[in-house]
Parts: sequence; C-alpha cells; structure tokens
Amino acid sequence: MNLARIRSGPDEELVVEKRGGDPLSVGGERRVQPSEARSGGDHLANVFRQVDPLSRDVAKASHLVAQRNQQLRRLIGNLAELSTELGGRESELTEFVRGNAGVFRALASQDQNLQQTIALLPPALQATNGALAKATTLGRSLQTTLGELEPSARRLAPTLSDLRPFFRETTPVIRDQVRPFTVKAQPTAKLLAPATKDLADASPGLTTLARELNNIVNELAYKPKHGQSYLFYVPWASHDTNSALSSQDGIGPVRRGLIMFSCGSLQLLQSLADPKHNPTLATVIQLLNTPNFDTLCSGDLPK
Repeated sequence: MNLARIRSGPDEELVVEKRGGDPLSVGGERRVQPSEARSGGDHLANVFRQVDPLSRDVAKASHLVAQRNQQLRRLIGNLAELSTELGGRESELTEFVRGNAGVFRALASQDQNLQQTIALLPPALQATNGALAKATTLGRSLQTTLGELEPSARRLAPTLSDLRPFFRETTPVIRDQVRPFTVKAQPTAKLLAPATKDLADASPGLTTLARELNNIVNELAYKPKHGQSYLFYVPWASHDTNSALSSQDGIGPVRRGLIMFSCGSLQLLQSLADPKHNPTLATVIQLLNTPNFDTLCSGDLPK
C-alpha cells in the first residue's frame, strides 16, 4: 500500500491510497474512512516521536563533526600517509612479522621454564612480603630513633660552631708538629712492623699464659667453706722465711738450722777432713765447722 495524498475538508479528513490490483478500488483509488485516517496518523506521529531523539543525536553528532572538521582532515591525511608509508615498506613489515613470529616461537619453547618461573613467584612474593613487614618494623624503629636523635642533631650545629676556634688553634700544631713527626716516625714504624708481626704470632701463647696465671691466682685466692685460702698462709711463710734467713756472713744470708751428729759421724768427718785423702771434701767439711770429736766424745765409741 502506497500513500498517495491526504485531503482534509471542513468536516472530515480523507486519505487516498493506491492499491495495485485491489478489486474494491475504482480507477486504482479507494477512499479511506476518517476513523482509519486518524488511526494511521496517530501511528505515524508515534513513529516520528520515537525517531525525534535519534534525529537530535544525529544533528548533535553532525554539529560536533563539523566543529572538528580540521582535526578529521588532519587525521585522514595522517592515516593516508601512514598507509602510503606502510605500503612502501612491505619487505620491512614482512621481516618484522617474521621476527615477531620467531620471538613468539622462542617464548613457546620456553613454556616449561616460564611455568616454573611463575610457580616460583608466590614464594618470592611471600618472602618479599615478609621482608617488607620487617622493613616496616625497622622504619617504625628508625622513626622513633631519629625522633630521639633530633635534639642532638639540633645541638650539633652550635657545637661545631664552638669547635671552630679549637680547630683554628690546633691547625698549626697538626701542620707544624704532628705532620713532621709522622714523617720522621715512618722509618721507625717500618722497623716495628716485623716485631709487631712476631708479637701477633706470640699473642696466642701469651693468651694461654695469662689464662693459666689467672687459674693459679684463682686457686690461691679460693677459700673453702671450712678453712682458709692459700693466701692466708703466704704471710706466715714469708715471716718464717725472714726468721730462718735473718743471719748472714760475708758470703750472704745464712739459714738457721740444727744439725745433729753422732760421735761415730764426727769421727768419720774428722778423718775425711784430712786434705791428704780428698782436698775438695776436706774443704767442705771444714766449712761445716763441725764440733771437735775429742771435745765432745770422751772414751771409746759406743758400740
């Protein structure tokens, strides 16, 4: 059915349709009733109402495209240049594609290694998380420590300012006295190097000696629960030694002592004191200054 024309009079609205081969039409035309015309008009109005938002959007898009006409021209021109450039570099593009294919084949051949690497990522991430947690704890500790060091840092600048006169006064001493001394002491320091090495080699032995001396002193100073330590008897031993060696002659200190001889021993010593038998032994017996046998022992020897 094709709409041919619409006529409206004072009292009715007529819609004329063309129907090809319609047996009810006269001369190819049929008069439509006003109720049918109103129903079709409402339907057409609804169609136009539904198309109206699309028409507004199309108009807005056309307006925006018109505003960006220059940018679109530039875009189309750039695309044309890009297409022309790519068309002239067909061999390079082919090599590029083949190279990428080789790269992808290499990646595919390393599939097992990539899987192993990816499998190792979770433990690595866990270790990283643990390290970051420890770093967080360290950062908090450092924050507290640096906060406590802040007053010292603030006092450092005045301290350095106060030290400047000291540095100015000590600079001539270091330049004129310490530095020449170090230059002159270098030969002596070189001579001391072998001795220092020998001392370092002997240090283990000295350490052992010091350890043993420490053990000896600890043993002397140890005091049992029921008794006295060895240090308690050291003064007594010193006193007894002084008493025993309080006498001396021209040779040196003489220790006190008591030697007891029997008459037979005195007679034997007196016979050995004769230089004719043994001069050396006779000299030793004379130095003993033994008592005289005839004075102490009268009569025959006891049997």
